[in-house]
Amino acid sequence: QPAFSLPMDHGQMAARLGVCVRTLGRAMKAVKEQGWVTVQGRTLAFSAGQLARLQAHCNRLHTQLQDIF
Repeated sequence: QPAFSLPMDHGQMAARLGVCVRTLGRAMKAVKEQGWVTVQGRTLAFSAGQLARLQAHCNRLHTQLQDIF
């Protein structure tokens, strides 16, 4: 199961992404609830099924953005 540790805390990630901590928290919660990732502390883990769902979502988003621009 692919996994990686986040090198920064929520505050640092939010600042880097240009969002508030609350927005980042909501986004992380949604990602977990969608089953795209398993989060334990600062470690994110992906099963093959989770990666496939995340990739399909990103592909749909990419297609939508191409249609807009």
